[in-house]
Amino acid sequence: MIEGRELFRDTDSTEFVIVTIPTVMAVSESSRLRASLQKENFPVKRLICNQILPQSVSDCKFCAMKRKDHVRALDIDEMIQNSPD
Repeated sequence: MIEGRELFRDTDSTEFVIVTIPTVMAVSESSRLRASLQKENFPVKRLICNQILPQSVSDCKFCAMKRKDHVRALDIDEMIQNSPD
């Protein structure tokens, strides 16, 4: 267990990549995960967000509303500020 924990903390060989979707709940969960991993000194350097609608969806009212929700959910600056470093 100790060797495994040290391997996870080794920034030369290990990196956690958090993958989320652009919803308030998913981003919130990802933020909590990031905080937990950082608390254990596990390296987290990347965040991948899938299913983001492009700006070009403005022709579709439903898609434009979803995009607006995505942008609101993805306030990454707020996510970083609210996570302990």
